[in-house]
Amino acid sequence: MLKCIHKLNCEWSNSMGEVQRLKEQNKRLLKDIEDLEEQLRRSAYYQEGHYAIEAVERGRIIEKQKNEIQQLKDEIQQLKDENKLLKSTKRPIDLKIHNERGAGRKSKFTIQEKETMKLYRIQGKTIKEIAEMYSCSVGLVHKIINENE
Repeated sequence: MLKCIHKLNCEWSNSMGEVQRLKEQNKRLLKDIEDLEEQLRRSAYYQEGHYAIEAVERGRIIEKQKNEIQQLKDEIQQLKDENKLLKSTKRPIDLKIHNERGAGRKSKFTIQEKETMKLYRIQGKTIKEIAEMYSCSVGLVHKIINENE
């Protein structure tokens, strides 16, 4: 039994020595791998490949930006066309009302009287005759007839 224990103890010592030797060998191999990886990072071939990947990514970004620029140009053109259309078609709502606040001298004639003066002129009456009918100056009748033409 002692012999057996002694034999097991020797085997165990040998196996522990073997484990220690394998651990040291493993450390050396890991260090060699790290050194090789560092050399690869420093190599021109690796760097060129890295730059090529960056160039492709930049190309994608540039394409995307070109598409965005084109979309914005199209949108600007649409807005310009719409703006031109709106400017060319004035609606009565867009026209500013003369004297909106009601400030200043009040009109001597109503809108109906002014329209009647215009009708008399169309019928062939002279401005002097219309002025005498409404007891006002020839200049005022002329101004009313030529308003908003």
